[in-house]
Amino acid sequence: MITKTLILSLLLLLILLFSQTYTNSGFENTTIKGMTISCQTWGYEWATPEMKQSLKELKQLGVNSFAIHPYARIRNDGNIKYSNSLEQEHISVPLTWAKELRLKVMLKPHLAYWGSKFSWPGDINFNNEESWQHFFNDYKKWIVIQAQIAEKYKAEIFCIGVEYKHSLEYEQEWKEIISEIRKVYSGKLTYGANWDTYNEVPFWGELDYIGIQAYFPIVNKKNPSESELDSGWNTILLQLQNYSIEKNKRIIFTELGYNVSEFAGKEPWSSHGSNSESAKITQERCLKTALEKTKSNPTIAGVFLWKWFPEIEKFRWHENFNLQTPKNKKIIANVWMNTNNNNKDSKFGK
Repeated sequence: MITKTLILSLLLLLILLFSQTYTNSGFENTTIKGMTISCQTWGYEWATPEMKQSLKELKQLGVNSFAIHPYARIRNDGNIKYSNSLEQEHISVPLTWAKELRLKVMLKPHLAYWGSKFSWPGDINFNNEESWQHFFNDYKKWIVIQAQIAEKYKAEIFCIGVEYKHSLEYEQEWKEIISEIRKVYSGKLTYGANWDTYNEVPFWGELDYIGIQAYFPIVNKKNPSESELDSGWNTILLQLQNYSIEKNKRIIFTELGYNVSEFAGKEPWSSHGSNSESAKITQERCLKTALEKTKSNPTIAGVFLWKWFPEIEKFRWHENFNLQTPKNKKIIANVWMNTNNNNKDSKFGK
């Protein structure tokens, strides 16, 4: 005889099985509320008391994760200068603090291009195969060292690169890099594709998340209204949803930020800012709308805002993309403190 208890048990089993299938498909219900903490020099700031204070303040704003971006220097000929050490204090110290404060981490190494002929990561390109091979040989050695550090100090996510759009035709080289990283790192992997080339990345299938530097142009005018920003995001999120379903991967915005500019909604990537009141209002409006549109979107696993600085007295943090204003802090807290997933329960599924 089938009892009521047996029926309930069978129903519970079905629910659990469905839940497991849903999770393994890459669409676990997750909210990553992250902040990229940048540096005014080469990263020593991440091991200072001011960094720890920043982490405490960010946690109070509802942030449950942060990213740092250790540097190596790219040369014009493709060679990369980097440290071989697995004990790099400016990385290990903040990752240790993360565990103490119950925060998650994405380690997101960057190539320092200033002083070279390149104007940004997407400009890195070479006109001969010898230089490309120099690049990939050095890059693989450096990024594997960074992955080993991420493994040692238990960073939950590792970003294998950012915006190197001219390198994407070298699919096999990237797959070899990913394979080598997998040998030393057990966490989740992503790549930070530029907003206009994420659909050109040939190796998403080898990674756990689709990563996007999310400087999407939301509107085509200055000083947009909230409704105009909302409408623009609806269009973008629909496109991302379709791509996410196609690739069976959730999306992380590896960067999302707005400069203090009246044109922040039109050209979010621009470093040209303004101190006008209307520019501040536009930045705040763009930030608020972006956070509200992504905080509970099933396609978006989470966001890492760009950016924050440890407030070291001898430095004046950069004005570009500055989120450290009372109004911006209030916006972040109002949106993220009301998100269903809290710091303690945040999960990082595939």
